[in-house]
Amino acid sequence: MTIIAEFGQFTRRRVEEWGPESLFSHWVEMDAAPVHLNTHDPSIRKMLIQKYDKYGENYVYKEFGVTGGAVRKWKRMLARTGSLSPRFASSAKKSTLTPKERRTLERELIKDPFATNSQLAAKIKNKISPQAVGKAISKSQYQFTWKYEGVDVEESFNPEVARKGHQYFAKARRIPEKDRIYLDETWISPGIKRRRGRFPKGKRPWSPRNRKYKRVVIIGAITKKGWLHPGKIYDKPSITNDDFENYVIKTLKPLIGAGKTVIWDRLGRSGRAKNPTARHFSPKAREAIESTGAKLLMLPPSGKYGNPIEPVFGDTKRIYEKKIAKKMESRMPSKIPFVELSKAWHDAEKEVNPNSFIRGFKERANGQEFNRICKERGLPENQ
Repeated sequence: MTIIAEFGQFTRRRVEEWGPESLFSHWVEMDAAPVHLNTHDPSIRKMLIQKYDKYGENYVYKEFGVTGGAVRKWKRMLARTGSLSPRFASSAKKSTLTPKERRTLERELIKDPFATNSQLAAKIKNKISPQAVGKAISKSQYQFTWKYEGVDVEESFNPEVARKGHQYFAKARRIPEKDRIYLDETWISPGIKRRRGRFPKGKRPWSPRNRKYKRVVIIGAITKKGWLHPGKIYDKPSITNDDFENYVIKTLKPLIGAGKTVIWDRLGRSGRAKNPTARHFSPKAREAIESTGAKLLMLPPSGKYGNPIEPVFGDTKRIYEKKIAKKMESRMPSKIPFVELSKAWHDAEKEVNPNSFIRGFKERANGQEFNRICKERGLPENQ
């Protein structure tokens, strides 16, 4: 039997088995295995999935030159979209969203800022690919930007807060940036990872926190050049007034001198006391600072918008979370000892880019971000 006759029988067997609708992308001779098919054809893809399920990955690759990875990708596509059509190929014509569909994407993302592109695509019946959803969102009138979740403190941002803020920045601008020391507290936990979502411009990210795992408190201080000292870490969920006073006297005081200005927020004004004496209002803490010839300046209400250490803490936490994630691959968060948490944080501090401190000062030290918030809320920007 000639090779052409053998190939004819081979072709007839395949047509009988697959049906007349299946098309070969080009003919091959018997010696040129495997047989090449038009894998853009949904019916061919369906047939290959059936062969894969029945005979396995090696058979499909040997017979048709199609890898198991490609078949598994089509199976996932079929499960997700209900179709095997290559609608999202780069060479294919891209689908166009209607104004209503675009509004649907925006509405769903505002409702759930942490939704993935695949989840958003499902809301419009997968008319476009997840990648195309990302592009559509980037062109939205809401100017969605990626932000890490946090507590929304803007609810109390009002004209009185704006007025006090402008008074504070009028004083702060007279202090050389090189002479400023900003201080604040933050916390970390091995079992809590901040999510990253897309929020409309001007909207602060917020979501409830998971309190399942133990927290530890960190006191940090920065200058424009970097950390003033390694973070002071306490193995407790909150610090007492004695803890704070001891920190100021033993850790902070030896590192400051005449001409410096220590700036921190209004922590300790619980109960709106007329003469608060706790935490940052501690007379002992103030006396320890002023005894060195330095000054103490309080941030205004909603003072995070005037404290450059806030974004620096954020950059440090992103590095810290990656380090802790590796430890949690083999242990539960509750099994990670305090010593390892402390080391991970101090290692993260060392890896923070120096530009983080410069950027923090640029955005917050003299009121740039504070003015932006005022503008977005229709309040006076400068006085």
